[in-house]
Amino acid sequence: MGGSGGAGGESNGDPPTYGNGGSGAAGGDGTATVIMDGNFGSATTEASASADGGGGGYGAGGGNPEDDQGGCGSGADGGNASASATNTSTTTGLSQAYSSAQAGDGGGAGGPSTGHASGTAGIGGTATATATDKNSTGGASAHSQAVGGNGGNAAGIFGLLPPAGSAATATATATGVSATSYTYAQGGAGGTAGAAGGSSGNGGSASAKSTATGTSSASASAYANGGNGGSFAEGGGGNGAAVSMNNDVVGTTHDGTLILDQDATGGFGGSGTTAAGGNGGAATSTLTDNDAAKAVADQSASINAIS
Repeated sequence: MGGSGGAGGESNGDPPTYGNGGSGAAGGDGTATVIMDGNFGSATTEASASADGGGGGYGAGGGNPEDDQGGCGSGADGGNASASATNTSTTTGLSQAYSSAQAGDGGGAGGPSTGHASGTAGIGGTATATATDKNSTGGASAHSQAVGGNGGNAAGIFGLLPPAGSAATATATATGVSATSYTYAQGGAGGTAGAAGGSSGNGGSASAKSTATGTSSASASAYANGGNGGSFAEGGGGNGAAVSMNNDVVGTTHDGTLILDQDATGGFGGSGTTAAGGNGGAATSTLTDNDAAKAVADQSASINAIS
Protein backbone atom coordinates (compact mmCIF):
# COMPACT_ATOMS: atom_id res chain seq x y z
CA MET A 1 0.00 0.00 0.00
CA GLY A 2 1.47 3.34 -1.02
CA GLY A 3 1.63 6.01 1.68
CA SER A 4 -0.37 9.21 1.43
CA GLY A 5 1.53 12.42 0.76
CA GLY A 6 1.58 15.04 3.50
CA ALA A 7 -0.19 18.37 3.22
CA GLY A 8 1.85 21.51 2.60
CA GLY A 9 2.62 23.79 5.52
CA GLU A 10 0.51 26.88 6.13
CA SER A 11 2.17 30.26 5.78
CA ASN A 12 -0.20 32.44 7.78
CA GLY A 13 1.33 34.22 10.71
CA ASP A 14 0.40 36.75 13.36
CA PRO A 15 1.11 39.23 11.96
CA PRO A 16 0.78 37.53 8.52
CA THR A 17 3.97 37.12 6.54
CA TYR A 18 2.29 36.47 3.19
CA GLY A 19 4.50 33.50 2.48
CA ASN A 20 3.67 30.75 0.04
CA GLY A 21 1.72 27.71 1.16
CA GLY A 22 3.50 24.41 0.70
CA SER A 23 2.49 21.82 -1.88
CA GLY A 24 1.45 18.30 -0.93
CA ALA A 25 3.65 15.27 -1.49
CA ALA A 26 2.79 12.62 -4.09
CA GLY A 27 1.02 9.48 -2.94
CA GLY A 28 3.06 6.31 -3.18
CA ASP A 29 2.33 3.61 -5.76
CA GLY A 30 0.88 0.31 -4.56
CA THR A 31 2.00 -2.95 -6.19
CA ALA A 32 1.09 -6.52 -5.25
CA THR A 33 1.98 -9.74 -7.09
CA VAL A 34 1.07 -13.22 -5.82
CA ILE A 35 1.84 -16.53 -7.59
CA MET A 36 0.65 -19.90 -6.26
CA ASP A 37 1.54 -23.37 -7.54
CA GLY A 38 1.70 -26.98 -6.34
CA ASN A 39 -0.57 -30.01 -5.78
CA PHE A 40 -3.03 -29.72 -2.89
CA GLY A 41 -5.16 -32.87 -3.17
CA SER A 42 -8.76 -31.82 -2.56
CA ALA A 43 -8.09 -28.66 -0.53
CA THR A 44 -9.35 -25.21 -1.53
CA THR A 45 -6.54 -22.90 -2.62
CA GLU A 46 -6.44 -19.12 -3.03
CA ALA A 47 -3.94 -16.62 -4.42
CA SER A 48 -4.92 -13.11 -3.31
CA ALA A 49 -3.29 -9.78 -4.20
CA SER A 50 -4.44 -6.35 -3.05
CA ALA A 51 -2.81 -3.00 -3.88
CA ASP A 52 -3.75 0.53 -2.77
CA GLY A 53 -2.18 3.69 -4.11
CA GLY A 54 -1.62 6.50 -1.61
CA GLY A 55 -3.62 9.71 -1.85
CA GLY A 56 -1.83 12.84 -3.01
CA GLY A 57 -1.20 15.45 -0.32
CA TYR A 58 -3.28 18.62 -0.29
CA GLY A 59 -1.80 22.01 -0.99
CA ALA A 60 -1.82 24.55 1.84
CA GLY A 61 -3.10 28.13 1.77
CA GLY A 62 -0.70 31.05 1.59
CA GLY A 63 -0.55 34.20 3.70
CA ASN A 64 -3.12 36.31 1.87
CA PRO A 65 -4.15 34.70 -1.43
CA GLU A 66 -7.19 36.95 -1.82
CA ASP A 67 -4.87 39.92 -2.36
CA ASP A 68 -2.36 37.90 -4.39
CA GLN A 69 0.17 38.20 -1.56
CA GLY A 70 1.45 34.73 -0.85
CA GLY A 71 0.66 31.89 -3.21
CA CYS A 72 -1.03 28.63 -2.28
CA GLY A 73 0.39 25.16 -2.60
CA SER A 74 -0.66 22.62 -5.21
CA GLY A 75 -2.20 19.22 -4.61
CA ALA A 76 -0.05 16.23 -5.51
CA ASP A 77 -0.87 13.26 -7.70
CA GLY A 78 -2.33 10.10 -6.21
CA GLY A 79 -0.43 6.83 -6.42
CA ASN A 80 -1.08 4.16 -9.04
CA ALA A 81 -2.23 0.69 -7.97
CA SER A 82 -1.38 -2.60 -9.69
CA ALA A 83 -2.43 -6.03 -8.40
CA SER A 84 -1.80 -9.41 -10.03
CA ALA A 85 -2.83 -12.83 -8.69
CA THR A 86 -1.96 -16.10 -10.46
CA ASN A 87 -3.01 -19.55 -9.21
CA THR A 88 -1.82 -22.57 -11.19
CA SER A 89 -2.10 -25.08 -8.34
CA THR A 90 -3.97 -28.35 -8.89
CA THR A 91 -6.75 -29.61 -6.62
CA THR A 92 -9.85 -31.70 -7.09
CA GLY A 93 -11.57 -28.98 -5.06
CA LEU A 94 -11.72 -25.27 -5.88
CA SER A 95 -8.79 -23.02 -6.73
CA GLN A 96 -9.19 -19.24 -6.61
CA ALA A 97 -7.33 -16.13 -7.76
CA TYR A 98 -8.38 -12.72 -6.45
CA SER A 99 -6.92 -9.29 -7.20
CA SER A 100 -7.97 -5.81 -6.10
CA ALA A 101 -6.46 -2.44 -7.07
CA GLN A 102 -7.58 0.87 -5.53
CA ALA A 103 -5.75 3.91 -6.87
CA GLY A 104 -5.07 7.01 -4.77
CA ASP A 105 -7.01 10.25 -5.23
CA GLY A 106 -5.35 13.45 -6.35
CA GLY A 107 -4.76 16.09 -3.68
CA GLY A 108 -6.86 19.23 -3.65
CA ALA A 109 -5.37 22.64 -4.45
CA GLY A 110 -4.63 25.04 -1.62
CA GLY A 111 -6.48 28.33 -1.17
CA PRO A 112 -10.06 29.46 -0.60
CA SER A 113 -12.61 29.33 -3.38
CA THR A 114 -12.44 33.13 -3.78
CA GLY A 115 -8.65 33.36 -3.88
CA HIS A 116 -6.60 34.52 -6.84
CA ALA A 117 -3.42 32.63 -6.06
CA SER A 118 -4.62 29.08 -5.61
CA GLY A 119 -2.47 26.10 -6.51
CA THR A 120 -3.29 23.35 -9.00
CA ALA A 121 -5.02 20.08 -8.20
CA GLY A 122 -3.41 16.63 -8.33
CA ILE A 123 -4.25 13.81 -10.73
CA GLY A 124 -5.65 10.54 -9.39
CA GLY A 125 -3.71 7.33 -9.91
CA THR A 126 -4.61 4.58 -12.37
CA ALA A 127 -5.72 1.10 -11.23
CA THR A 128 -4.93 -2.22 -12.91
CA ALA A 129 -6.04 -5.62 -11.58
CA THR A 130 -5.36 -9.03 -13.15
CA ALA A 131 -6.43 -12.48 -11.94
CA THR A 132 -5.54 -15.82 -13.57
CA ASP A 133 -6.62 -19.26 -12.33
CA LYS A 134 -5.78 -22.55 -14.06
CA ASN A 135 -6.80 -25.82 -12.41
CA SER A 136 -6.82 -28.94 -14.60
CA THR A 137 -8.39 -31.24 -11.99
CA GLY A 138 -11.15 -29.16 -10.35
CA GLY A 139 -12.95 -25.85 -10.21
CA ALA A 140 -11.27 -22.56 -11.10
CA SER A 141 -12.38 -19.07 -10.05
CA ALA A 142 -10.75 -15.77 -11.06
CA HIS A 143 -11.97 -12.43 -9.68
CA SER A 144 -10.48 -8.98 -10.25
CA GLN A 145 -11.63 -5.46 -9.45
CA ALA A 146 -10.06 -2.05 -10.11
CA VAL A 147 -11.07 1.45 -9.02
CA GLY A 148 -9.39 4.51 -10.55
CA GLY A 149 -8.42 7.54 -8.45
CA ASN A 150 -10.53 10.70 -8.31
CA GLY A 151 -9.16 13.97 -9.63
CA GLY A 152 -8.21 16.55 -6.98
CA ASN A 153 -10.48 19.52 -6.35
CA ALA A 154 -9.53 22.98 -7.64
CA ALA A 155 -9.55 26.15 -5.52
CA GLY A 156 -9.82 29.82 -6.49
CA ILE A 157 -9.71 31.11 -10.04
CA PHE A 158 -6.26 29.87 -11.03
CA GLY A 159 -7.01 26.17 -11.53
CA LEU A 160 -10.31 26.49 -13.35
CA LEU A 161 -9.96 23.09 -15.00
CA PRO A 162 -9.36 20.39 -12.38
CA PRO A 163 -8.16 16.94 -13.48
CA ALA A 164 -10.37 14.23 -14.90
CA GLY A 165 -10.85 10.97 -13.03
CA SER A 166 -8.34 8.24 -13.79
CA ALA A 167 -8.68 4.94 -15.59
CA ALA A 168 -9.45 1.50 -14.17
CA THR A 169 -8.68 -1.80 -15.94
CA ALA A 170 -9.69 -5.27 -14.71
CA THR A 171 -8.94 -8.62 -16.40
CA ALA A 172 -9.73 -12.17 -15.28
CA THR A 173 -9.10 -15.60 -16.84
CA ALA A 174 -10.29 -18.93 -15.39
CA THR A 175 -9.61 -22.42 -16.78
CA GLY A 176 -10.76 -25.63 -15.10
CA VAL A 177 -13.24 -28.49 -15.01
CA SER A 178 -15.68 -25.78 -14.03
CA ALA A 179 -14.63 -22.15 -14.50
CA THR A 180 -15.92 -18.82 -13.20
CA SER A 181 -14.39 -15.44 -14.01
CA TYR A 182 -15.58 -12.04 -12.81
CA THR A 183 -14.31 -8.51 -13.36
CA TYR A 184 -15.37 -5.08 -12.12
CA ALA A 185 -13.86 -1.73 -13.16
CA GLN A 186 -14.85 1.72 -11.89
CA GLY A 187 -13.37 4.88 -13.39
CA GLY A 188 -12.44 7.72 -11.03
CA ALA A 189 -14.59 10.82 -10.63
CA GLY A 190 -13.49 14.18 -12.02
CA GLY A 191 -12.26 16.90 -9.67
CA THR A 192 -14.57 19.76 -8.80
CA ALA A 193 -14.19 23.34 -10.05
CA GLY A 194 -13.12 25.88 -7.44
CA ALA A 195 -14.89 29.03 -8.60
CA ALA A 196 -17.51 30.42 -10.95
CA GLY A 197 -16.29 30.23 -14.52
CA GLY A 198 -14.56 26.92 -13.94
CA SER A 199 -15.56 23.52 -15.23
CA SER A 200 -15.28 20.31 -13.22
CA GLY A 201 -13.26 17.38 -14.50
CA ASN A 202 -14.65 14.55 -16.58
CA GLY A 203 -15.00 11.00 -15.33
CA GLY A 204 -12.29 8.39 -15.91
CA SER A 205 -12.52 5.42 -18.27
CA ALA A 206 -13.22 1.83 -17.26
CA SER A 207 -12.36 -1.46 -18.97
CA ALA A 208 -13.34 -4.97 -17.83
CA LYS A 209 -12.59 -8.24 -19.66
CA SER A 210 -13.43 -11.77 -18.53
CA THR A 211 -12.64 -15.21 -19.98
CA ALA A 212 -13.78 -18.62 -18.70
CA THR A 213 -12.96 -22.05 -20.13
CA GLY A 214 -14.52 -25.07 -18.43
CA THR A 215 -15.08 -28.71 -19.27
CA SER A 216 -18.53 -29.01 -17.67
CA SER A 217 -19.46 -25.34 -17.12
CA ALA A 218 -18.13 -21.84 -17.64
CA SER A 219 -19.36 -18.44 -16.45
CA ALA A 220 -17.75 -15.14 -17.50
CA SER A 221 -18.96 -11.78 -16.15
CA ALA A 222 -17.64 -8.26 -16.73
CA TYR A 223 -18.91 -4.95 -15.37
CA ALA A 224 -17.45 -1.60 -16.44
CA ASN A 225 -18.66 1.69 -14.91
CA GLY A 226 -17.46 5.00 -16.30
CA GLY A 227 -16.38 7.63 -13.77
CA ASN A 228 -18.76 10.43 -12.81
CA GLY A 229 -18.16 14.03 -13.81
CA GLY A 230 -17.15 16.41 -11.03
CA SER A 231 -19.76 18.74 -9.52
CA PHE A 232 -19.63 22.15 -7.83
CA ALA A 233 -22.25 24.80 -7.09
CA GLU A 234 -20.15 27.66 -8.48
CA GLY A 235 -18.87 26.00 -11.66
CA GLY A 236 -19.95 23.79 -14.52
CA GLY A 237 -20.32 20.04 -14.16
CA GLY A 238 -17.93 17.56 -15.73
CA ASN A 239 -19.00 14.94 -18.23
CA GLY A 240 -19.48 11.34 -17.22
CA ALA A 241 -17.19 8.85 -18.94
CA ALA A 242 -18.54 6.77 -21.81
CA VAL A 243 -18.14 2.99 -21.74
CA SER A 244 -18.08 0.70 -24.77
CA MET A 245 -17.88 -3.09 -24.49
CA ASN A 246 -17.64 -5.45 -27.44
CA ASN A 247 -17.40 -9.17 -26.70
CA ASP A 248 -15.44 -8.48 -23.52
CA VAL A 249 -16.73 -11.74 -22.01
CA VAL A 250 -15.67 -15.00 -23.63
CA GLY A 251 -16.50 -18.55 -22.60
CA THR A 252 -16.07 -22.13 -23.80
CA THR A 253 -17.25 -25.53 -22.52
CA HIS A 254 -17.14 -29.11 -23.80
CA ASP A 255 -20.85 -29.84 -24.18
CA GLY A 256 -21.54 -28.03 -20.89
CA THR A 257 -23.36 -24.97 -19.56
CA LEU A 258 -22.13 -21.53 -20.62
CA ILE A 259 -23.12 -18.21 -19.01
CA LEU A 260 -21.95 -14.84 -20.36
CA ASP A 261 -22.81 -11.56 -18.60
CA GLN A 262 -21.53 -8.20 -19.84
CA ASP A 263 -22.64 -4.83 -18.46
CA ALA A 264 -21.55 -1.30 -19.44
CA THR A 265 -22.63 1.77 -17.44
CA GLY A 266 -21.74 5.34 -18.39
CA GLY A 267 -20.77 7.82 -15.68
CA PHE A 268 -23.19 10.44 -14.37
CA GLY A 269 -22.78 14.01 -15.53
CA GLY A 270 -21.77 16.44 -12.78
CA SER A 271 -24.16 19.15 -11.61
CA GLY A 272 -23.62 22.92 -11.94
CA THR A 273 -25.58 26.04 -10.98
CA THR A 274 -23.76 29.05 -12.44
CA ALA A 275 -22.88 27.00 -15.52
CA ALA A 276 -24.31 23.97 -17.30
CA GLY A 277 -24.17 20.52 -15.84
CA GLY A 278 -22.12 17.83 -17.54
CA ASN A 279 -23.37 15.22 -19.95
CA GLY A 280 -23.92 11.66 -18.84
CA GLY A 281 -21.59 9.13 -20.42
CA ALA A 282 -22.91 6.89 -23.21
CA ALA A 283 -22.94 3.14 -22.65
CA THR A 284 -22.68 0.55 -25.42
CA SER A 285 -22.58 -3.21 -24.92
CA THR A 286 -22.36 -5.66 -27.82
CA LEU A 287 -22.18 -9.40 -27.14
CA THR A 288 -22.08 -12.12 -29.77
CA ASP A 289 -21.29 -15.80 -29.22
CA ASN A 290 -21.20 -17.86 -32.38
CA ASP A 291 -21.02 -21.26 -30.75
CA ALA A 292 -21.67 -23.13 -33.99
CA ALA A 293 -18.47 -21.73 -35.45
CA LYS A 294 -16.38 -23.46 -32.79
CA ALA A 295 -15.03 -26.98 -33.06
CA VAL A 296 -17.67 -29.56 -32.10
CA ALA A 297 -15.72 -30.48 -28.97
CA ASP A 298 -15.80 -26.84 -27.83
CA GLN A 299 -19.53 -26.25 -28.28
CA SER A 300 -21.85 -25.84 -25.31
CA ALA A 301 -25.07 -27.73 -24.57
CA SER A 302 -26.76 -24.59 -23.23
CA ILE A 303 -25.92 -20.89 -23.40
CA ASN A 304 -27.26 -17.92 -21.43
CA ALA A 305 -25.94 -14.58 -22.70
CA ILE A 306 -26.79 -11.26 -20.97
CA SER A 307 -25.78 -7.83 -22.23
